[in-house]
Amino acid sequence: MPFKLQKKQVIKINCPELLHDLWENFLNLVFPPRNACFFCNDPADFNGICPGCQKKLNSYPGRLRCFRCGRYFLSAGEQNSLGLSENEKKSPTCFECRRAEPSYAFARAAGPYEGILMRAIWKFKYGGKTYLNKPLGGLLTEVVKSLIELGHSETNLKNGEIAGLVPVPLAKKRLRKRGFNQSEMLARIVSQNLGLPLLPLLNKIKETPAQTGLFREQRQSNLAGVFGVSQSKIPIGKSVILIDDVFTTGSTVSECSLVLLDAGLKSVFVATVTTSTIRKKADLTDPLATNTSNFSKTLTI
Repeated sequence: MPFKLQKKQVIKINCPELLHDLWENFLNLVFPPRNACFFCNDPADFNGICPGCQKKLNSYPGRLRCFRCGRYFLSAGEQNSLGLSENEKKSPTCFECRRAEPSYAFARAAGPYEGILMRAIWKFKYGGKTYLNKPLGGLLTEVVKSLIELGHSETNLKNGEIAGLVPVPLAKKRLRKRGFNQSEMLARIVSQNLGLPLLPLLNKIKETPAQTGLFREQRQSNLAGVFGVSQSKIPIGKSVILIDDVFTTGSTVSECSLVLLDAGLKSVFVATVTTSTIRKKADLTDPLATNTSNFSKTLTI
């Protein structure tokens, strides 16, 4: 029987990458890397947030905002000059929410779309810093918890009634271009933190122009008939929390909420990382802005 030579197996090693990894490990051993703040890159604690940014984040819950849509009124420094009573500061409602009742129950955000949160959102969505989904998702987790508490106190929301988290969908073309849906990434972090199911109930059935920079009416016109649902997955009679990164005019979440309610959901709550700021003093000084009794009646089922 003739002897056959076996072919030698060659293991290819990517030398540049291997050397790079070895060098990085060596440097980390000799010079341990410091914890850098997710938002400003200053030295941070084990949570990844520096004292300065943490102080800023802690200040947002105390800022005056619309009781219904959660958008902030003015800046913290300008509130004192409006002459509002303490009772009026507790639950004012903005002109838009008084003019047309939102389709969602309540909307809340971790903070205004400015400063450290605005920069973080831009880095996350457009700068390739997808690791920011964890700190931003952590902030969103607290927003969801506060919304559930608000639902219990204001809308007769029952324990176990929240079926899960519904991310706002991206159009297929934009999803391919960006490579990820930021709302879904954030919703996954909240789902892991709270044990709430991720429910991809919505889909975008047609392309729309970019919403950035458009007025409310233009946004509403663009979004009419844009979203659809998977009827087989709808938890009929339950409530859900809609997840998005930014609340600007509320047109997107309002349209999504309408579609979900029409499909059989009881109520929709909206949680975003950031929200816009209302800078009109007339929205605060109008006596009608503090009348929330009608809202409480319509929300109680």
